[in-house]
Amino acid sequence: MNKTVLNRIFEAAVVIAFAALIFMNYRLRRELDQARAEVRGLADALGRVSSGTSRGSFVQGDSVATKELVACAACGTQPWPEGRKMMLVVNPECASCDEAINNLKAAMPLKVPHVIVSTGDEASTLRLAHAHKLGSAMFRIPRQAPQRVKYMKTPQVMLVDGTSVVASCQNVQQCASMAAGQRTLASAATP
Repeated sequence: MNKTVLNRIFEAAVVIAFAALIFMNYRLRRELDQARAEVRGLADALGRVSSGTSRGSFVQGDSVATKELVACAACGTQPWPEGRKMMLVVNPECASCDEAINNLKAAMPLKVPHVIVSTGDEASTLRLAHAHKLGSAMFRIPRQAPQRVKYMKTPQVMLVDGTSVVASCQNVQQCASMAAGQRTLASAATP
C-alpha cells in the first residue's frame, strides 16, 4: 500500500510538471509572437524611411496625430493648444535637444505658444520636464504609435496650426520669428 501511494504521488507530480511545461511553452510562444510583431513593425517603419516613402521627420503639410501623444503624467500637461504654436520634438538623452529647449525658453518672451514632444519613456520625459520647468507643455510619443517614425529625427522644430505642420524650421529662433510675424500680421489686419 505504501508503494502504491508513493507511485500515485509521483505520477501526480509528473502530470503537474508536464502541465506546467505546457503552460510555460504556451506563454513563451505568445511573448515570442508579440516580439516578432514588434520587430516586423519596426522593420516596416525602417523600410519606409530608407525607401523614402516616409521621412524620419515632419514636413510642411504633415498632420500631427495628437491622439497618439501621451501627456506627461506627473508634469501637469495642459491639453493640446488650439491655433498656431511652435512644436519641438526632443530626445531626453540628446545634448542638442537640451540646447533647443533652452532656445525655446529664451524665445518665450515673444509669447509664442509651444508644445514639446519627447521621444523618451515616461521617466526620462518627466526628468526632462522637471529639469527645464516646462511640464505644462510636455507630451511624449509612445514607442508603439504608428506615427512614431516621424519623430526619429531630434531635435525638430516646426510651426503648427492646430495639428497641421505649417513650416519646418532650422532652429527655434526661426520658428519664433515666423510665429511672431504671423501674429503681427494678424493683429495689423484687425481694425
